[in-house]
Amino acid sequence: MSGDHIGLYVGGMYPGKRLKFLLDSLIYVREQIPDFEMIFIGSGSDSYLVEEMNQKNSWIHFLGPKFNDEKVPYFVLSKLFLMPAQIGLAILDCFALGVPLITTNYDGHGPEIDYLKTGNNGVIVDSPNNAVLFAQAIIDLFKNENARLKLVEGCQVSSSEFSIEKMVENFADGIELALMN
Repeated sequence: MSGDHIGLYVGGMYPGKRLKFLLDSLIYVREQIPDFEMIFIGSGSDSYLVEEMNQKNSWIHFLGPKFNDEKVPYFVLSKLFLMPAQIGLAILDCFALGVPLITTNYDGHGPEIDYLKTGNNGVIVDSPNNAVLFAQAIIDLFKNENARLKLVEGCQVSSSEFSIEKMVENFADGIELALMN
């Protein structure tokens, strides 16, 4: 990859993830940021959408599934994590590895979406169906390095606040509290 503006998607590739919406947004991003490149990691019934875009566009990189530490080098390369729908535990990877998450105000997110604070550790675009607005949020961060770095710092703070270990600890504390009452 030769671009300085790299986005990343890591996750399942099925209709609920809204990959068509994401791919439509990326075309607009590429028009505005000529060195933009996008990495896709994952698999699923909609992976053919990414494969088709990969075949037509040299700036789309489809790597298939990667697990655990195999994903880390791609987070290190990336400046933004782009997932418009169904955010789940991937948000913890974003925090731990300092890559701000950009998503939409979509009804189908997991409860982990509550960890994302727009302007602090990522961005939630208000309109879940407007690919241009989603793309513009990405473009704005690529063009404003200070704003992006503020989100990176927010991710680092959030990584100590929200982790799998912390979630397990809170769950255990909740059970203990419930048993005491």
